Amino acid sequence: MGRNLVSRKRGTLKKLIREVRREVATSVEASSDRIVDRQRSAVPVDTGTLRNTIDRTPVSQNGADISSTITAGGSQTTKRDANGGEYDYGVETEFGGIEQAAQPFFYASARAEEKETTASVAKAMKRAAKRAAR
Repeated sequence: MGRNLVSRKRGTLKKLIREVRREVATSVEASSDRIVDRQRSAVPVDTGTLRNTIDRTPVSQNGADISSTITAGGSQTTKRDANGGEYDYGVETEFGGIEQAAQPFFYASARAEEKETTASVAKAMKRAAKRAAR
């Protein structure tokens, strides 16, 4: 009888882990999409190139880590300065430069979604726990 109980509990725990991973991955994906949308709305638009570089990676799971990486800029927004050096005008837009005031769009948008993202993940974990308990 004791072994059967342990086996059932082990099965419930495995189910809980699967459900949590699935629910949290869905939550991370939705949160990442909200952040990207907010960033695209907040970025100043001249040609639209910088806005079009804002994107996220698919949600990945590596052990206990579930993540999606959001990026902006890169090779499409890299320019040469008067001295021949390279700079990413996405970084200059976010933080400012010698001749340009900062126009934050990237980190400010992520911070603005932080509470909602945290709440979304917590709700996902609760849903997973309820589902695993069935």
